[in-house]
Amino acid sequence: GSREGAAGTWPRTPLAPGEVITAQSGAFERDPQESSTTDEELSRAGSPGSRGGGSSTTPDYGEKRLPQALIIGVKKGGTRALLEAIRAHPDVRAVGTEPHFFDRNYEKGLEWYRNVMPKTLEGQITMEKTPSYFVTNEAPRRIHNMAKDTKLIVVVRNPVTRAISDYTQTLSKKPEIPTFE
Repeated sequence: GSREGAAGTWPRTPLAPGEVITAQSGAFERDPQESSTTDEELSRAGSPGSRGGGSSTTPDYGEKRLPQALIIGVKKGGTRALLEAIRAHPDVRAVGTEPHFFDRNYEKGLEWYRNVMPKTLEGQITMEKTPSYFVTNEAPRRIHNMAKDTKLIVVVRNPVTRAISDYTQTLSKKPEIPTFE
């Protein structure tokens, strides 16, 4: 199909009055290593009136929607890097923390999950990343029950380099663990 604008450029959603895109748009908000979200972070993100832990450019207007896309994958597989690259696009809004809804917080309900999401404008895509959905038996059925057309973006990595990366991160936090061999 045809694209608006010059070849090779993304069509852009105009910035709202007062909205600014900065170098701090979320790529540097958290430790670059993949991590899980604490219950305290999720409690703050899921409370009514919160901004859902989205990027610093998330507007104070718009609507909190259930995600249209989920990034799943394996621990140390590059899911955080992919999320940060995708959320650089102005038509994507993503929650900055891993909500773990379909594995750990499902009993809190869809309204809780919706409140964790950032506000989006019509035409923008809402998404989140929780790698452990990849290994949670109940997750596929739960995601399908939420919305049958939800897109899943699956990230995989060479299992040997992934295991070495995971071991190296664990070793930096727990030097007493046995050697990798």
